[in-house]
Amino acid sequence: MNCPQCNNKLSATFYCRICGKSYLKDVQKNTANMLFNEALRQIKLQSNGAAIEKLQLAIIVDPSHMESLILLGKLFAQAGLYRDALKYFYRARKIAGDTLEITNAISKTTFLQKRLVVEKTEEIKEVPKETFNNFIYLKLSPLPPFEKEAFKEEIIFDPLNENEIKVWQKIAEIENTFPLGVGTASHLIEFFFQELRSHVDLIYLEGLIFLEKKPELALKKLYEVTKLKPQILNPYLYIVHTHYRNGEEKSLNEILDNFKLTVKGKSHLLNSLAEIYSSHNYFSEAKKILINSLNLDEKNIETLISLGNLEFRAKNFEQSAYWFYKAYEENPANEKSVLGVARSYFFCYKFSEAIQIIQKALSQIGESAELYIELSKNQWHCEKKKEAIKSARKALMLDKNNPMIHYYLGLYNFQEKKYKKAKIYFQKCLTLDESFSVDAYYYLAQCLIELSNKKETILVLEKAQKNFPDSPKVKILLMQLKFLENK
Repeated sequence: MNCPQCNNKLSATFYCRICGKSYLKDVQKNTANMLFNEALRQIKLQSNGAAIEKLQLAIIVDPSHMESLILLGKLFAQAGLYRDALKYFYRARKIAGDTLEITNAISKTTFLQKRLVVEKTEEIKEVPKETFNNFIYLKLSPLPPFEKEAFKEEIIFDPLNENEIKVWQKIAEIENTFPLGVGTASHLIEFFFQELRSHVDLIYLEGLIFLEKKPELALKKLYEVTKLKPQILNPYLYIVHTHYRNGEEKSLNEILDNFKLTVKGKSHLLNSLAEIYSSHNYFSEAKKILINSLNLDEKNIETLISLGNLEFRAKNFEQSAYWFYKAYEENPANEKSVLGVARSYFFCYKFSEAIQIIQKALSQIGESAELYIELSKNQWHCEKKKEAIKSARKALMLDKNNPMIHYYLGLYNFQEKKYKKAKIYFQKCLTLDESFSVDAYYYLAQCLIELSNKKETILVLEKAQKNFPDSPKVKILLMQLKFLENK
């Protein structure tokens, strides 16, 4: 490529030695735009997987490419990968600030992520043990570095400077984008060689390159990184994971003793690794890691809540209630532990106990939309219907754009045969999130039937069938209505 001004050949970093001008950013932006347009083409061809690959390459080339960040978030949200979606929305917000589009996307995706766990409580599909043994590369997100209190007193280090943080975030993005190997590491170096100023970064990349074929050499490189930059979490995770998946005789404690970490530091490391295992559906391995973490510090709230979440997802509600309650005992003002206990009790039919804990938390923590809606659900099942509606309205005052609150207010009015009011709430729920749940469409249709509006009912059910094509009750109700209409 030549310089647009003097036609001199540019260097490998797109720098003109005669003009003294760098065209790297222009090249990055143009390349990102090209990849973004190709992603749009793939979406039109209904090939979202290929579109995601193009967009991920676009933000590697130009990390501030807003269109790619937002579209990536939307595609991951459509696929139900809400955690990944939020990662891109938050990056977009960091660049552009709180725009209406980004704020709405974060709000909706956060809600969907919570509902996926709380409302659906799908069964855990455990990945077989033999698959775990072949599980070489972790998919890391830019995890926070260790803090000083994670190390024993003799460890002294300077905090990461701004450039080092950016470099490690970019390395994590690459790790989270590609199946690692020589090609990927080379790809990373090719894109970021102008920012990889420390030999520590390159040692880490070498460790990843050798991880599959020469694990002993890889571990040697990774251990070296922990000594040179002790606060970076990623190499520790890879070291523990490599020893652990190989089924070595060493216990986790023996592995951790290789590092000069305090109990707090060891717990943070194990909890981070368990979270990654869980995200890969290695739930039994995640649980083993968390139990080890708990043995180090039995009062660690982070560990107790993580164990509660694992059991909740497996629909072991008695067990999830046990772990959440232990976290709650350590800190009754911790909202996550309170919500965990309340949601577990709800599925154990312990409505009165849930109400007591939530009301106590509201007096300690202060008003919270999530706490009020959980309170409302439990009150309704205790036949305290007026209190339930009052609590739901308080939740609505705190969070007017939460579709779940509108859904429950619609459900309460429907059960009280107040179909006009119920219709308004269900419509608002589906306006905020048209893919909220098939039940919202079904109850809205039932309201319209009660209000003798068959044409609108059919339109609602057709939309429900489009969003939830596998729902049998929508299909049956739609067939019945069309039959009656044509009779």
